[in-house]
Amino acid sequence: MKWCIIIFLLPLCASAQFKKINSFEVKENIVFSAVDRPGDLYVVLHSGMIQRYSVDGVLLASSANSPLLTLFDPRDGSRLFTYKRATQSYQLLSPLLDEVSVTKINQAFAIAPYLVCTFGDQGLVILDSADWSVKRVNISTAIINMEVSLQSLLPKKPNITFIREYQNFIFLCDKDEGIMILNNIGKLIKTIAVKNLTSFNFLGEELYYVQDGVLKFMDLFTAEPRTMELPEVCDVALITDERLYLIRQNKVSIFTLKL
Repeated sequence: MKWCIIIFLLPLCASAQFKKINSFEVKENIVFSAVDRPGDLYVVLHSGMIQRYSVDGVLLASSANSPLLTLFDPRDGSRLFTYKRATQSYQLLSPLLDEVSVTKINQAFAIAPYLVCTFGDQGLVILDSADWSVKRVNISTAIINMEVSLQSLLPKKPNITFIREYQNFIFLCDKDEGIMILNNIGKLIKTIAVKNLTSFNFLGEELYYVQDGVLKFMDLFTAEPRTMELPEVCDVALITDERLYLIRQNKVSIFTLKL
C-alpha cells in the first residue's frame, strides 16, 4: 500500500508547490542524510554522530559520536544498517540508534570490502576493491549468488562513494563518472553522467539526485526523465510522499506539499 501511495502522488509532486513548515541547524556540517520508508529524516554529522528527526523536524534520537560511517541506510526505520570500512564490519542499529549487532565481513565473501549495502532481510551487496568485483551474498546460507568484475567498466582510479540495491538493480556512484546501474546479473545497463555526485535516492520507481540546483528524476523501468524546481538552494534534497527535505551544510529545511 505504501508504494501505491507514492506512485500515485508522483505527478502531483512534479508540478506542485511546497510550503516550508520548519527549519533548523545542527552543530556540525552534515556529511550524509537519508529518509526511511515511513519518512523520518536521518543526518550523519562530521563527527560521526547520527540524528533522527520526525517528519516535522522533531529530534527523536541521537547517537554518541563514533568513527565516521562509510555507509548508512535506515531502510524501514526498525533496523538501521551501517558499514565501516575501517573495521570491515556492518552494524544493525535500533530505532533509538543503539547498536543491536555488529558483524565482520567474512573474507570468503570479499578480501577488501570497500562498500557494502543490504538487499532484503538476508542479503548483502559487496564491492570488493581487491579486484573491483561486485557480489550478492546470502548471509543466512553463506552463498555468493552473483559475482561480476567491474574492472573493464571503471576508470583507472575509481572514486566510488556510494552503493545501493533497489528494485533488483545495483547502483554505484563514482564521483568522477556518475551513477552506474547494473541489472540483477551484474550487467551494466546505463551510466548517468553527472560529476561530483556523492549520493542519490529513490522515490517509488524513480531514481533522483540534485544537479545544478534542480532535482532530476529517472524512471528505472522506462528511463523517462523529469525535473523539479527546488524552493531553496541545497546540497542534497530528499523527497517522500509527504515531505521535501533540503540540506545545505548544517541547515535543514522541511517542506510539505501545497495543493
